[in-house]
Amino acid sequence: MFSHRTAFSIRTLIGGMTLLSLIFWPVANTLDAQTLPNLSTNIILIPSTNSPIPNQKMTVKAESYVADLNSSTIIWTVNGKEVERGIGKTQIAIQAPASGKTLTISFGAVTLEGIHLRNTLVIGSGEVDLMVETDGYLPPFFRGKIAPVYQNEVKVVAIPHLIDAQGKEYTPNSLVYQWHKDLKALPSDSGYGKSSISVKGDIIPRPYTLTLTVASRDGRVQAEKFITITPDEPSILFYQDDPQYGTLYNKARPLNSNLGTIREVSFLATPYGFNKDQASDLTYAWSVNGASRPELSEKQSITLRAPADSSAIAAVRLQIRNKKEVLQGSNADFTTVFSTPTQTARAPF
Repeated sequence: MFSHRTAFSIRTLIGGMTLLSLIFWPVANTLDAQTLPNLSTNIILIPSTNSPIPNQKMTVKAESYVADLNSSTIIWTVNGKEVERGIGKTQIAIQAPASGKTLTISFGAVTLEGIHLRNTLVIGSGEVDLMVETDGYLPPFFRGKIAPVYQNEVKVVAIPHLIDAQGKEYTPNSLVYQWHKDLKALPSDSGYGKSSISVKGDIIPRPYTLTLTVASRDGRVQAEKFITITPDEPSILFYQDDPQYGTLYNKARPLNSNLGTIREVSFLATPYGFNKDQASDLTYAWSVNGASRPELSEKQSITLRAPADSSAIAAVRLQIRNKKEVLQGSNADFTTVFSTPTQTARAPF
């Protein structure tokens, strides 16, 4: 049982650790302070980050709303070793511990009035990676990822790296996850084992930030990470549709090209980033040399033919729109030149 003259506080520490500590105590004799009655004075230890990564450089600052720390004699210790001493030394620079380790930061001071002050902070560390996936369309065998576009559904998967006191890494499904979107809590997406979240893009085209705090069940270790999602317009690329080899996805059609003596060619329009579950809701507005081709409004490909004995130019323009998602639309164009067939290029009969 605490007497009426003893104060105590519960502080939540970095790494999710909770510590019950006396606010004041008799400071070591090396401070040479007079023995005066202790007064209840609240000391707050403020780290520069609440979720440091392993070996991160950081600071810890002491504050008091009652005592004058700037004129007090102060001693800082880290894991029992003195690291700073002097009048008004209200801040120290430290390095966060390695994963699975902790630092015990102790603050002790004596004011000009002889009041003894103390508080302790325990610091851990951890890391978490965030992987972003979208439901935007990509062609077959595409190697890589695509950035989110307007009104995509974005899935973010957390890969935490938190280590317990025995040096063993926690499994992702054994941790507690707290998700926020633009500082607004997402309670239905947060909780035990909820290491991923899916967010649909707003009708207003603007960036948004997802923040994650992941911690062990006992709160002893934790990590924090945020990622800003900046959606953009979808895009269109054209690929030659070869009658023998199929669509040649290995090389997109350039803006301008010369097909030589080829008289007929087909191109497939690939709508990068459009919601792939709504492919049937896309409309295609084709035009060739300024003339619209309404008969191709539901066609993803176009076939161009040149006269048999003369050159030709085809300036192709395409506009794709999603009927359900008003922000998903894109325009693209290309120009193809058909050269005049030479005498030797013609059939010998």
